Amino acid sequence: MTTKTTAEKIGYGGEKIAEMFIPAGLTQKASQGTGLIGRALITGAGAGVIKLAQTGVGPERKDVINDTLNAVKTGATAAAFSAGTELALSGISKFLKSAGSKIQ
Repeated sequence: MTTKTTAEKIGYGGEKIAEMFIPAGLTQKASQGTGLIGRALITGAGAGVIKLAQTGVGPERKDVINDTLNAVKTGATAAAFSAGTELALSGISKFLKSAGSKIQ
């Protein structure tokens, strides 16, 4: 379906935003108290589920296996980026704290 009217465009935009924020909130709650790997795995699982839902996977689709493999790849990529970003930001934070204390 192509959006034509302003109302359709607003609805489409709202749906896309909700598609990301609702799962993000759920994964954040689910990952509380877990370590880096747990948070990365939960984030990856959430991304994979979103990807699978976006493909419209179901028994009537002929490419179920390919759709599922693509969702797994998306989840693995999201997990890797999640862990890598958290490690990088942690290192940057430690460096800045150390540099700041030396300046003072």
